[in-house]
Amino acid sequence: MRPGHLIVVASAPGAGKTTLLLQFLRHAAFRHGCSTHLISLEMTDSDIRQRLLSGESGIRLHSVGHPATGNLNREPSAATLAEAKALMNQGTLAVDSRTSFSITDLPLTFYQEQHQILAVDCIDLVDADASPFTVARAFKKYALEAEMPVLVSTRVRDNSPHVDALMEEADIVLRLERPDTTDWDHERAGEADIHVVKNRMGPIARITMQHQLFRSSFVPLGQS
Repeated sequence: MRPGHLIVVASAPGAGKTTLLLQFLRHAAFRHGCSTHLISLEMTDSDIRQRLLSGESGIRLHSVGHPATGNLNREPSAATLAEAKALMNQGTLAVDSRTSFSITDLPLTFYQEQHQILAVDCIDLVDADASPFTVARAFKKYALEAEMPVLVSTRVRDNSPHVDALMEEADIVLRLERPDTTDWDHERAGEADIHVVKNRMGPIARITMQHQLFRSSFVPLGQS
């Protein structure tokens, strides 16, 4: 993530774009100590925090939400739930759930928070009165003026005007595809392809991962 870059995470609804976005934010905030501000237009603060705790601890999402019935002691986790909560309490990742957000809110958000990274899930819900191209340009302009990375998620459908607009303005576009989204018995069930379809500072590529959405994470192939 470079200052001034607009980074897009795109997928079909339900394929895991929010999970992948949160994984990037966890890495930046918890591993590198970057002050990160997430604006969620799709989920509540509580739901986002549960996903963050699940992804960071390796504990199943259901167990995080229902610890009394979730058999936490049997969970194979990379870190304990307490350790994950301690990371959350450091305050490097702020979760801000809203019902609406306008491009005119961008400057105010920065001056109030003074964060190093801004993320929005999902940009399709930003400023219904503005065109997708106006919204995309506003976020790119904000990234440049604030000199920070801005990450946004977007939905991919048959007609996706936001994707077209973001392809023009973004520096990096990641398209997430899961073969088992529509076919649970697919021979590649459990895998996810992250296509780097645009990269202004490097090559395009395809990265195949194992999705563990029940633990709110993507991991290398073969990792349990």
